[in-house]
Parts: sequence; C-alpha cells; structure tokens
Amino acid sequence: MARARRRQRPHRRTAGGARARYVTWYLTLAATAAVAGGDTAGARALLDTIASAGQHSLYARDPLLHHAVRGMIFARAAQYEAAVRELRAAVYSPTYGYTRINYELGRSLLALGRAAEAVPVVRAALHGGIEGSGLYVTRTELHELLAQAFAAAGARDSAAAHWAVVERAWRGADPALQARYETARSGALAARSRP
Repeated sequence: MARARRRQRPHRRTAGGARARYVTWYLTLAATAAVAGGDTAGARALLDTIASAGQHSLYARDPLLHHAVRGMIFARAAQYEAAVRELRAAVYSPTYGYTRINYELGRSLLALGRAAEAVPVVRAALHGGIEGSGLYVTRTELHELLAQAFAAAGARDSAAAHWAVVERAWRGADPALQARYETARSGALAARSRP
C-alpha cells in the first residue's frame, strides 16, 4: 500500500503543478486585460491568487507573474520607478518570456527618461518567438516602442528603421491607429530626407 501511495505522489504533484500553471497564466492574462481597461482594482483582487498558484506551478515563469501584474498596476498609476522594479522582477527570459512585460518595462523606462535602458529590453522581445507568451503584444507595437526609445536616445538612424517598419505595417490600418501611423510616417520620412 505504501508503494502505491509513493507512485501516485509524483503524478498528483504533476497534475497539481499543471493546474497551478493554467490558473496562474489565465489569471495573469485577465489581470493584464483589467489593467489595460483601467480596472486596477479588479487586477489587484487577482494578485494573491496569482502569487499563490504561481508558487505551485512547475513552470519557472509562473512564480514571477504576480510581479508583472503589480508592475502594470504601478505603471497605470504613473509610479514608474515602482513599475520598473516589479517588471524587472517578473522577467523569466528576456527573449522567450511574457513579451508584454518587455513592452510595459520599456514604456516605464521611457517615461523615466531612461531610453538607453529601454532599447535592449524591447529589442529582446523582437528576438523571441511569435507564439506562446510572445503573442501578447504585436511586433509592430514593439517596433513602435523601439523607434521611440531610439529617438529618445538620439539614435536617429535606428529610430528611422523601426519607424519604417511601423509605417509599412499600419499603412491603410483602421482609423484608430491613424495618429500613431502618422507619427511613424513622419519619423520614417524625416530620416529619408536627411543628407
């Protein structure tokens, strides 16, 4: 009987770890959406469960995800130093982690005037995959943020190259993107017209 129990324990732990992984991930996505929609109270309500479930997950990314949600909440409140601290603590892999973290971290660093620090953070997300946890920010948005970071850091040629990518992607896009498209077009044109 004791042997049968010993054999079952790894299976139960694996099943529990898989369940914890899904709970952590789906609640993180729900909290991310809540923050984006302005519902920081709703996101805060999920934090304890995300942190607790993450500790039981067998995936190394998951125990860190509560930091990502906290960072996004801080960023939404324009508390960028705290946001940077939490978002850095959430990074599991700069290239193959949850790319929304790279994006939000890059935005917070830019808001603090630390463009040179934002560049490698955002660039890393572009070097990762386009599936799995890489699906939660578009590559065009990453190029846009990278163009902004390069421009703020004074690297005009690099900024222009990324603005050109954004301009091509959003040419003919929905009206909601028109202002962002015009910024990208202006950035790309300015570089082309320089001697």
